[in-house]
Parts: sequence; C-alpha cells; structure tokens
Amino acid sequence: MYQAYKKLMGAIVWIFTAIVYFSMIFIPVILSAQVIGRKFLNSPILGAEELAGFAFTAMVLFGSAVVCYRKKYIIVDAFVKGTKGTTKAVLAAVADVSTLSCYGVLLYCFYRALPALKKFRSGIFRVPKSVYAISLSVVFAFMLVCTIEYLIQDFRAISSGETLETKGSFE
Repeated sequence: MYQAYKKLMGAIVWIFTAIVYFSMIFIPVILSAQVIGRKFLNSPILGAEELAGFAFTAMVLFGSAVVCYRKKYIIVDAFVKGTKGTTKAVLAAVADVSTLSCYGVLLYCFYRALPALKKFRSGIFRVPKSVYAISLSVVFAFMLVCTIEYLIQDFRAISSGETLETKGSFE
C-alpha cells in the first residue's frame, strides 16, 4: 500500500515539476514576445502580462509543493541540522507539527474564501479568483499529506532511536 502511495506522490510531483519547468520557460518567452510586439511591431499581445502572472503563480505554488515533498525547506536546515540522534528527531517532529498546523489553517482559510472569491475575475481573461484559491487548496492539501508522512517518520525515528538520515523508507 505504501509503495502505491509513493508512486502516486511521485507522479504528482512529476506533474508539479513539469508545470514549474514549463512556467520557467513560458514567462520569459511570452514577455519577450510582448516586448517585441509592442516596441517593434506596434502590436502588443493582449493579456501577455496576465498570462505571465498566471505562470508565475503556478511556478511558485507547484514549486513550493515539490520543495515540501523533497523536504528541502529552510526550517529543517536551520533548526534540525545541527543536532543529532533523538534530539534531532524531536526537533523535526516539532517543526513538522508546526508546519502541519500552518498548512491546515491555510487550507481552511482558502476553503472558506471560495464563495467570496467566485465574484471576482481577472482583467483580460476573466478567470475567477476562486481558481487561485482552488489551486492553493490543492497545493496545501498535497503539502499537508507530505507533512503527515514526515511526522509519522519523525515519530518512528523517535520511538526506534534511529537517526533522521535513515528516514524516508518505511521498509
């Protein structure tokens, strides 16, 4: 069951990573085309900045989810890396509980904001602002699941006395 879960999470991370790479390529291309069209051809691309904004938002959101999945965010390095053994596992668990509560609150806030955001739309493409809230909810739900997995691994490391370097395999 855990192997199926890891395959699903790996597929989701692959999709998120593809979105990030596409956005990293799309943003400079669309903005360069906008500049060329506006300055040299006197024909700006309608909505280019809005599309670049959508791509940037997607890059940040899905990139954050990938960073969370790979557990490469700053709190781990700053508070956990300098310690060893059980202390390290306990600090990682405290950090993961804090992170879990933040993701839970953010997920709840965006869920509650959905009805109000349906009324507002973006400028040119008229995309409902609720799309942002839904995207954020998906990303925070993914990050919440990742953090729950890491919390389970933290508690397992604490109870068995293993170090966090061996974390990540439930074999």
